[in-house]
Amino acid sequence: MSLLDRVLDSVKELVVMRSELDRMAGDLATTRADVRSHEDRLIRIETMIEMGGRPASPQRRLPKQ
Repeated sequence: MSLLDRVLDSVKELVVMRSELDRMAGDLATTRADVRSHEDRLIRIETMIEMGGRPASPQRRLPKQ
């Protein structure tokens, strides 16, 4: 293999690696958005559970006569 062949193979490999890296960066951004969405939903669910466990306002009763 000549030096030129090796250089061309290396450049080709770099181009392939760059495209894979770009694809992985896009996948990571999508995954990050999905995780954030799930996190937000979990926070809302936790808040609903916490709010449901206590009365909204104390009930006042009339004194017994």
